[in-house]
Amino acid sequence: MMLNNYLYRQMSDLDAEAIGLGLEKENLSYLKYFTAYKNRIELRNDISRAKQDLFFTVFHESSICGCFFLRGFDAGFKVPSFGVYVISNYSRKGVASFALGCAKKVLQSNHCDKLMLKVSVDNIHAKKLYIRAGFQIDGCCPDTGNLIMHCSLDK
Repeated sequence: MMLNNYLYRQMSDLDAEAIGLGLEKENLSYLKYFTAYKNRIELRNDISRAKQDLFFTVFHESSICGCFFLRGFDAGFKVPSFGVYVISNYSRKGVASFALGCAKKVLQSNHCDKLMLKVSVDNIHAKKLYIRAGFQIDGCCPDTGNLIMHCSLDK
């Protein structure tokens, strides 16, 4: 069942705390493909250091259902890396698609023309989502073995 009426906003400290606590409570098998953050401390540290990197919280009604981020700007990259985390209760309900669409709009309004992400070769659902969204496989990360994918952000 696809849910409607998602909203997003720039991530607050309270959002980061709630998302981090949620991460710490998730089943490890659910998190096997999400390697960006393992706990709230890592997430809060990245947010507090961010100058140009962007972090957003996704809501359904008043409940947090996930987050997404666009990182790499602070490291000097022109093409940011997209990451998304969906709370398990909202898995396969359109949150990741919504987040990706929002990320593209944010980047287009900031005059970015390309987006990058890495995804596990075993994460079949995510790969299908990204290919449907226009991403193409460009290679394999030598450190993780994940696929490297890019998408042009046509205006």
